[in-house]
Amino acid sequence: MNCLLLAFLKSIVITVGFDAACFLYGAVSGNHYEISLPIEVILFLVMFVTSYGEYLLDDRNRRDDRAEDKKTAEK
Repeated sequence: MNCLLLAFLKSIVITVGFDAACFLYGAVSGNHYEISLPIEVILFLVMFVTSYGEYLLDDRNRRDDRAEDKKTAEK
């Protein structure tokens, strides 16, 4: 559950940050830079899936390392 929440928050921050950067670019350059909603949704979903996979793999590696350390300590 913790990994799911972290991946969601990371995806939200990156998506909102990207939108803010595009808004600032449009404000500075004078060209209105608009991102359509489907592209934003795709960006969010890609970031969410990759972040969630990253957190799951990291958690799995930590558990494997702990199990290996426990086996080494028992010997």
